[in-house]
Amino acid sequence: MGNIRAVLAASVFVSIFVFGCSSKNNTAAIDAPVIPDAPPDAPPDAPPDAPAGDFTCLNATQGNTADDPITIGGVAGTVSTSGLSPLGGVVIDVFKAGVATKVDEVTSADVTGAFTSDNLVTGGVPFAGFVEATTTNARTTFVFPSNPLAASFPTLPVPLVDTATFGTITTTIGVTQDDTTNGAMFVLVTDCAGMPVDKATLTVEQAGKSVGTQFYLGILGKQAIGAYFVFNVPDGDTDVSAKFANMQFATHTVKAFKSNATDITAGSITATNVIPGP
Repeated sequence: MGNIRAVLAASVFVSIFVFGCSSKNNTAAIDAPVIPDAPPDAPPDAPPDAPAGDFTCLNATQGNTADDPITIGGVAGTVSTSGLSPLGGVVIDVFKAGVATKVDEVTSADVTGAFTSDNLVTGGVPFAGFVEATTTNARTTFVFPSNPLAASFPTLPVPLVDTATFGTITTTIGVTQDDTTNGAMFVLVTDCAGMPVDKATLTVEQAGKSVGTQFYLGILGKQAIGAYFVFNVPDGDTDVSAKFANMQFATHTVKAFKSNATDITAGSITATNVIPGP
């Protein structure tokens, strides 16, 4: 059990870096929490009886303008007990929501695992899309930001979980993942500053009905607070949200992906985060 705890904790650590800066200000340093700017008419703060944390973005709305063009860059790597181990040769495809054809493709560099997309045309509107990462002997990773990107995102780690590690996870938890019709998800719930929120109620729905089997990683240790695996999420659009204390967090839509014979041969993991508001 100790090894699997370490692997899961490493996965959570990576994901905090993935999503901690996915708010409006996408150009912040990777180790700097971002507190999104709320519009003038946004609610002042969380209710007086709310627990500690930054919930100032609760019920805020995202702006409707963006830089044009933008780029997405970062590091691809495998998740292990030591964190994210950079991996070269990972194919990174960028997709725009609702468009089946990828808008860009880049391969991560050898040794460093670094990648940067070509210019992505936004037309001055926040870019709603996702990244797909594929390599051999690993589950395909799909990364969905919690909000459309209004600026370039140069520090996006893309974690990949090899098939053996995923098998260890499911065996330890006691779940049978059916990739022929379902995908798996990794969700991190944070406050507005990107700090993990403990024991929120995660909602994963399709057409208004709960789907998947949730496992809260926070019970394994403090490093995993705020993180959830969701197994056997049916292929298709999926709405994710959370409730904490008396606060309903923002909802956004991602996709779960079943396996196929081309780019998802070993199954998939859809990674995203849930925050109180944009």
